[in-house]
Amino acid sequence: MGQYAYLINKEKRISCESHKTSGGSESLTRIEETEKLGRFLEYCRENKLQIECVSEHWFQLNVNLEIEEPYTDFV
Repeated sequence: MGQYAYLINKEKRISCESHKTSGGSESLTRIEETEKLGRFLEYCRENKLQIECVSEHWFQLNVNLEIEEPYTDFV
């Protein structure tokens, strides 16, 4: 079973999958959508937006959808 990591910007409430780490006998890190990740990083750099790296579990613990807007996937 793997664990996903996301890059987020809290101000714009946008996110982008950063990578997936698989466990097992050999740890493997995989980046699925390199072009999308590159566009996200470039967008944040151009707009001087702060980026944080969070786990998939972070969204469950820190985002209350009853009072907050959800994070949208960067396109």
